[in-house]
Amino acid sequence: MSDIFISYARSTSAAQAQAMANALRALGYDVWFDEALPAHRDFGDVLAEHLRTAKAVVVIWSNEAVKSQWVRSEANRAREAGKLVQLVIDDAVLPMPFDQIHCADMKGWRGDTAVPGWKKVVASIADLLGAPNFATIGNAQTSTLPIRKNSICVLPFVNMSGDAEQEYFSDGISEDIITDLSKVSALFVIARNTAFTFKAKSVDVAQVARQLNVSHVLEGSVRKAGGRVRITAQLIDGVTGGHVWAERYDRDLNDIFALQDEISEAIVDALKLKLLPEERASMERRGTANLEAYDLYLRGTRPAFARADKRARIALFEAATRIAPDYADAWGELAKARALGLAELNEDANAASAEAERALALDPHNIAALGAQFYLVPSFGRFADQDALLTRMEAIAPRNSDVLTRRDYHLKWVGRIREAIDVTLRAFELSPLDPFVLHDRARRLFDGGRYAEARRGLEDVLSRWPDHRFAAFSLLQLCVHSQDWAKVDALLARFPFGDDESARAARWYPSVMRDRSPESRRRPIDRARRRFETSGTANFFVLQVAAQAGDSDEAHAIALRARFDPSERGNDAPYVFDAMFPEFRRDPRFVKLCARCGLVDYWLTTQHWPDCVDEVAPYYDFKAECERVAAGPPLPPANEAGSHS
Repeated sequence: MSDIFISYARSTSAAQAQAMANALRALGYDVWFDEALPAHRDFGDVLAEHLRTAKAVVVIWSNEAVKSQWVRSEANRAREAGKLVQLVIDDAVLPMPFDQIHCADMKGWRGDTAVPGWKKVVASIADLLGAPNFATIGNAQTSTLPIRKNSICVLPFVNMSGDAEQEYFSDGISEDIITDLSKVSALFVIARNTAFTFKAKSVDVAQVARQLNVSHVLEGSVRKAGGRVRITAQLIDGVTGGHVWAERYDRDLNDIFALQDEISEAIVDALKLKLLPEERASMERRGTANLEAYDLYLRGTRPAFARADKRARIALFEAATRIAPDYADAWGELAKARALGLAELNEDANAASAEAERALALDPHNIAALGAQFYLVPSFGRFADQDALLTRMEAIAPRNSDVLTRRDYHLKWVGRIREAIDVTLRAFELSPLDPFVLHDRARRLFDGGRYAEARRGLEDVLSRWPDHRFAAFSLLQLCVHSQDWAKVDALLARFPFGDDESARAARWYPSVMRDRSPESRRRPIDRARRRFETSGTANFFVLQVAAQAGDSDEAHAIALRARFDPSERGNDAPYVFDAMFPEFRRDPRFVKLCARCGLVDYWLTTQHWPDCVDEVAPYYDFKAECERVAAGPPLPPANEAGSHS
């Protein structure tokens, strides 16, 4: 749900409400008002839900708003909850008891954020919510937020070796420094994926600091020749552009690890930060003294996406572990690379598990190894195991953007979309220029039914990364849902999407939803029935569309008998919490499908309930139904065929 709910009278204050939402979003707040009302849900239910969960309610009083029972009711609920912020835009006389509460005078306001009344509104919101923690940077060159204290972006060090093949070495030095500094709790460090967007670019360091809202920037260069290395580094004040600290180091390669420690410690000292004892110990913990193994490790940690590169990556880590058997980082990365290659490369899960255990025996804080264990847990059925691993990773690396991404996906799959949205915000703060982070944030807003915000986010991603297939697919779905057929046609013409299962769905879904004839509305259930009868499997996306089109009964019958196997390409494990398709969840049989996926056991064990508890409340008691199903006869797991109807 959103931070701020705006209440107003549409007949007289729509322009001001829109201007206010835009201004608050620019400051970094999530805002909801009735522009985002979904077509498929009851008007009153949606308003009540957003009003209840908002942290601040801004009431725009006007002569018409004073007469509106809706506005007065919303204002009264906000007053009783202690989260009312009010302003008046004309000569309206406020009704009791609101005339006894401070109200900002903003008569004639049309969006000017310099007026005193607006500053009072922002101050009141900040008192209720704290300082804003999200800003859509977009293509802007500067941020409107105050500079974040004790924060840094480590720009990729420039390779001065005269050999492009040595690029991996300078990149590795930069990444190691980012990793070291990220262990300092008093320092906020921009993630690697955003910092490296500036690689090989001529940048104004002060402008980078303003854009990323950081107080300092580190830049440097690396020259490697023979057995020697020269590193220069300079720490720059993001506000003044002046040098805080600078140094040049000429050392033997054998001293590379001690040199990295020196640089990190010099930065901490220059910023006058205090290290906790465990942080200092962690920064001084180095993986190996074997330079050949370290070189192989750096080569293996380069980004790789092609199948051949993935196999070569595994081979590099295997070689590193052979010559340095005590190298925990290499074992962890080997385990993670193998775990990620289980399906695509037919890698051995047992080998990946053993390698992860080896890494953790050498270093219990090895994030890569814990990540491998996370990937080895089945996609559904063992959510509590995933949760425990994520909690352990978060304790070790609370500001690791990869860990936050995994937490986001976990929360999505267990139905805790509101929490997932908050997690994507934290990931965005760390890596605001990462297209995948930006897409995931917009997609989670979409999953949570915040369609207007999601659309802005997706369009922003595509404006900067025009070939982002995931953003195009998400935006296509959103535009189908909102029946923006002109945009749908433009997206279909622009993106071929490919020919896998999701790509075929991208073309099929608009055709079904655009044609509202009875024949077309039967197409989803016909498609689901044919697939089930021929293979015993089902695609849950198709079942949700079928239920929304009026065939909920048969869709549930198939869902309770079909097999959903995430290991088979194009045969997705059920994702059951898409905001676009509430009809399926309104049937109590939905809980049986959740039980087959292992979700009911997870919810009952952890008491971490999904958002749909509130959504389906008008139709049945979700928690009671979970307890009833859990107490009944066992249901077949979702990756096995069932016989229940």
